[in-house]
Amino acid sequence: MKYLFTLLFLFTVSAIAQEVSEPEQLMQADRAFDLAVSQHGVDAWISFFAPNGSMIGDTSQPIVGREAIRKVMAPIFALPSFSLRWKPVHAEMMIPGRVGYTIGKSERRRKNSDGAMTLQYGTYATVWMKQPDSTWKAVFDTGCSDGPARVIDFLLFPSGIFAQPDAFRAKIDSIVSASPGVIGVAIELLESGDSLTVNPLLHLPMQSVYKFPVALAVLNRVDHHLLSLDQMIRVTKTDLLPDTWSPLRERYPAGNVDLPLREILSAMISQSDNNGCDILFRLLGGTDSVQAYIRSLGITGIAIAATEEQMHKDWNVQFANWCEPKAMLQLLKQFYLGNILSSGNTAFLRTVMERTGTGPGRIRGQLPPGTLVSHKTGSSGENEVGIAAATNDVGIVTLPDGRHYVIVVFVSNSTANEDARDATISSIARAAWDFFLTH
Repeated sequence: MKYLFTLLFLFTVSAIAQEVSEPEQLMQADRAFDLAVSQHGVDAWISFFAPNGSMIGDTSQPIVGREAIRKVMAPIFALPSFSLRWKPVHAEMMIPGRVGYTIGKSERRRKNSDGAMTLQYGTYATVWMKQPDSTWKAVFDTGCSDGPARVIDFLLFPSGIFAQPDAFRAKIDSIVSASPGVIGVAIELLESGDSLTVNPLLHLPMQSVYKFPVALAVLNRVDHHLLSLDQMIRVTKTDLLPDTWSPLRERYPAGNVDLPLREILSAMISQSDNNGCDILFRLLGGTDSVQAYIRSLGITGIAIAATEEQMHKDWNVQFANWCEPKAMLQLLKQFYLGNILSSGNTAFLRTVMERTGTGPGRIRGQLPPGTLVSHKTGSSGENEVGIAAATNDVGIVTLPDGRHYVIVVFVSNSTANEDARDATISSIARAAWDFFLTH
């Protein structure tokens, strides 16, 4: 099985060999080499060399033959978090129909002795020889670094696109740097795994973003036939607290009504109804029940400890409901991929999140009209000294070509006004949109 990717590559190259120019055949072979190595490591590296292939590695000494190459490269690929990607930029034939070369840019990532991720760019050249079966194999490979490895604060995986990721990171960096407060960002293109994070492990207050995990906990019980979206829930006058955001209270001011569970859940997500959230907390058995459910999914970077009522009594209580941006990205990703709920309840919650009306200037703010966004916002408002503890938006954006990216942006402890805080989120969402549209 480990050579399946090689066989597929050989078949593909043979099939296209008569349809494209020889330099383009080399470019395609080199791109296939990069992709296979990113997925299969040292086995793929060896498989793309001719039996007598050679290379010059970090020791600057010639390494000849597949087994010698494996002996040198296997420990490198085994390093924690090691990643090597490259992109050919030019190909030329040296002997038409027989020998040619590719040159390009490489990008190596690994953790240093302190555990920090490092990034090192380089330049490489590979000489290819046509084999008897008309496929191309590497007979010589060498490269050099463009400078020392540097510790990176932003993570973009996988790479394979070199100047552009730098520009993307720089764009996000400029937005974050210009924004007062603490900014947490996690972005991932679902179809490729390309991701970028800023402050991914900080504990940032969620505010109403935590209603998304609450909805998951409710729908998990629906999946297990412990609840039904059509069951009626008694909502009393005392359930509808007056000093909090609650479209349900405005709709049923006298209370004492029986409402279907789906209506309460929809109001909690699409309209961010605080009373609806606390009604569902009581239905589930409290915040501890929701916390235990999220932990059961393997998500440890989310803390759910206080109800909406409790948060409204004390400004500082909101910080007990915290989230690591990376953890929220993982929760959204697993939800959207259908790994948490049944297909029916996944579709239901996605639709409810697409109808979110709060925070129109955040993720949606700078995206083209009509863009499909399934998201949940969270807002603290400002305290007496003008600090906003939480201005948040998290969700999934659908690109015009049908791909999707998950985006999590938390703006915490900011002194900027609401429009500026929203603009930070919308600018990050737009930067991701522009980047992924072209890659």
